[in-house]
Amino acid sequence: MGLGINLRFDLKPLTDAQLAELLELSWKRHEEAKGYTGSYKLLYSSRGPIRHSKAYPFFSILRYGTPLGWSLGLALSCSMESLISAQARAVMQMHLALSDIADAMDEIRRRGPRRKII
Repeated sequence: MGLGINLRFDLKPLTDAQLAELLELSWKRHEEAKGYTGSYKLLYSSRGPIRHSKAYPFFSILRYGTPLGWSLGLALSCSMESLISAQARAVMQMHLALSDIADAMDEIRRRGPRRKII
């Protein structure tokens, strides 16, 4: 689960089936965006200190390789670039999908192992 302030209260009331569906949709979003990245490559994705989907574009750390070299910094700078670059927008969508996947996995871990009924 890591360090950070978890504000993803929307995941708690979901059933296991709904959580699995969210996880599947997030992976589909990631794979779809991956097809549009072109020469941009997502090398590192971190959710940042605040765990909420609206905070990720501002506080996340994102590193990606571009034709011009390496870039590292707050995802906000990358999201600003995505206003003019479709490839950067696709990388940002991959990052946001990975953040949602990590949140769903945290919720699964929080629920803990299920007991076997004999």
